Amino acid sequence: MTRNSKPATSGQKEQIIQLVSSASQQVIDKLALDYASAQKLIENGGELKSLLDETMRSAARDLSTSKRYASERVRSTRIYSTGYNPRKISLAERIQRLRKIVPDIGSVKPDLLTEKPLPKGAETWFVIPRWETLGRTYVQAFVNLLKISSHYYRGGFANCVGGLEEEECLHQHPRSIEMWAKLYDQQKSDLLLVPAQFGLRHRGRSVRRVREIYLANEFGLGIFATCIMLLTDPERLEKYNDLWINCAGDEYKPWGRRVWCHAPGWRYYSGCIQCCTGLDHEPRPFYGSATAFLPE
Repeated sequence: MTRNSKPATSGQKEQIIQLVSSASQQVIDKLALDYASAQKLIENGGELKSLLDETMRSAARDLSTSKRYASERVRSTRIYSTGYNPRKISLAERIQRLRKIVPDIGSVKPDLLTEKPLPKGAETWFVIPRWETLGRTYVQAFVNLLKISSHYYRGGFANCVGGLEEEECLHQHPRSIEMWAKLYDQQKSDLLLVPAQFGLRHRGRSVRRVREIYLANEFGLGIFATCIMLLTDPERLEKYNDLWINCAGDEYKPWGRRVWCHAPGWRYYSGCIQCCTGLDHEPRPFYGSATAFLPE
């Protein structure tokens, strides 16, 4: 699957089936099997199907994914904080934690709380309010949230980037704006239930490479959404060696620059969680981009 949300047509699927069938025929012809070998292959049909399934899935992923910026990936061994498992925190607990910090954050529509299957790639369901509940603009909402977070954790959240709190330097990526609008339209709730992953899926990749290989229903999370997620899941980032977070859902440009070639993020440094930024083309082994998925 690609970033394009338009599904493959029946005609395209038929063409792919014909390609696979033709390739299978050529392989069988080249093998020149005798009767006994052919019969043995048939008897081991289950194993053959399993091997073909794995091979075809891998080939389909490789050949249907953009190669743009493919070199912008480095080996990363960083993981989440020891003992953190996003699936062990219930939705009710996340909502309770968030309301303790931001009491007037809104509510979740009851029908949204019924259990649903997670989309492919998501780790669990997170609770994220619309940014409009905390500010007139996206940047203002983030600034207000950062102040609340820093006050609650007594300086445990800090902004170390000049300009990150300025309208001229930070905005949402166009794809993320589009996908959030679809999510709002689906749920029509103050608090949204968002299937997401907290960075492990894309660790070691540059931000722009991540944007290039999104699944059809996947989009980057920004500095506001990831700040909320750190408030509901503070166990996620507790030590220097934990996997840090890129925010592929936002774009940032330093003062005086014309090009939006940076992305904000979060790191654990000097005993606190800090806002930071990095070049969107730079793969870093200690970062992974957090992304969300439209529910199916």
